[in-house]
Amino acid sequence: MRLNLPAGPAPRLLAPGEPDWIGADGERVGWVMADVLFVLDAKGVTAVPLGDLPDDVAAAAGRWSAAIVDGVVRVEGDAAVGAVLIDEYDPVHVLPGVDCALAVAAPSHELLRTRDGARVPIPDAATRAKFAAPFQVGVGLCWIDLEVLYRLGEGSLPNALGRAPGAEAIAVGPRGSCLVQLAGDTLVAPTRALAQKLGEKLDVATARFSIDGESALVADEDGVVLLDLRANKVSRRWDGALTPVGFAPAPLLLDRDRGALVDADNNVILDGFGAATASCKGAVLAGPGGTSWRLDTGERLAGPPHRGVTATDGDRVIVVDDEAFTVGAAVHPHGLCSGDDFVARAAFDGDEVLIQTIDGETGAFGLDGANRWRRRDEAMPDTAPPVPEGVVPGSDAEPSEFTVDGVRYPLPGTAFARAGERTWAWNDEGFLVEV
Repeated sequence: MRLNLPAGPAPRLLAPGEPDWIGADGERVGWVMADVLFVLDAKGVTAVPLGDLPDDVAAAAGRWSAAIVDGVVRVEGDAAVGAVLIDEYDPVHVLPGVDCALAVAAPSHELLRTRDGARVPIPDAATRAKFAAPFQVGVGLCWIDLEVLYRLGEGSLPNALGRAPGAEAIAVGPRGSCLVQLAGDTLVAPTRALAQKLGEKLDVATARFSIDGESALVADEDGVVLLDLRANKVSRRWDGALTPVGFAPAPLLLDRDRGALVDADNNVILDGFGAATASCKGAVLAGPGGTSWRLDTGERLAGPPHRGVTATDGDRVIVVDDEAFTVGAAVHPHGLCSGDDFVARAAFDGDEVLIQTIDGETGAFGLDGANRWRRRDEAMPDTAPPVPEGVVPGSDAEPSEFTVDGVRYPLPGTAFARAGERTWAWNDEGFLVEV
């Protein structure tokens, strides 16, 4: 099914939510929420139900794959196809590649090719490896055994690429380009070369490879770097709260502070990525994605450039993060969160703002920021609207679908509102559509 951006026939995507995974395949951007893969291209967003909760997702030109509970599926167009299932009685660890997946199971260990279901046995040495990962394109495998990095292409013998002492993680791109995170450095192995040390440590678990396997976006302590695998050097750096997304076709980054997908020059491609608790009262829908909309016109209202939990009384909108709350242009600290605690809900109660954390701490604040009271396990006002007539929410078995006037939408909506002929659907992870 296709969602149209920024305008067009329903359903219309207004906030993409907080993804479990986000990446790019060279032409398109994809993200996963619950059991749905959303794919953004020049025409709009396609929603592809994956059927089971995905454990991992991989992307390369024109194709996606996802590891599911009992195997791996390939995504083509608007459907999940080519499922390769594993015996449910085997202990299984599935790592997806776009053309293959690695199944580590007893008594055999195999590479599974999703396009035709072929099963390729892997060497015994790889089965005892601490780290192993398949190529993103083609059937092949890289692993570390006894501190040596190996690469195995289909129909060939394992090739030792170099020593990997103190390895902490491994990432493999198209046709075997490889990154290994060491205790204090990074090993870089291009598609057709031995591994070399980079001279600085990168978080290779975040690596997103270009389609040709010669470049990668990788996170470090300060932000994201663009790594030239052929020259074994960092060719560009972006500082800040950024996450590497991939190449479509140029580098793409997720700005977590703004909840926005941006290109290499910081131009916003799509915003609204971020968790929020949506609430509806009066003419305003507050959240998700840290902003708000008018129900009667669909107009997007001006909002803070950061994500957060949102609430409205129909006229005013507050946005709350783990440090402060914003009303209009005023920002006030609330001091409710410490340690691993974070904001779960917010609401207006007359002239007070109520904020509740995940640990059950609730505070009441005036619109001027004054702290009125602070209690534990205080009941919060219920601001969710009733489910409109003709809307059937998803069941516990199918949480990522709902029905409006007999039309099924495979989308993760849990709350709904209607104004005239407009129906809005959203959930607590920041997803919002108009259908």
